[in-house]
Amino acid sequence: MLVRHCYQCHSAKAAANKMLKGGLQVDTRSGIRKGGETGPGWYRDSPRRACWWRR
Repeated sequence: MLVRHCYQCHSAKAAANKMLKGGLQVDTRSGIRKGGETGPGWYRDSPRRACWWRR
């Protein structure tokens, strides 16, 4: 799911090309935990609060 729908705009490759959106990088565990401009990409206790789940 992440590769198909998210990596184009939320990966190290997107960051290198200055196309990273929202400061969120989802191609590493640490990037998901850190999150982006709107908060963490994942909440351990409540996965449905994750930003990608709402999309």
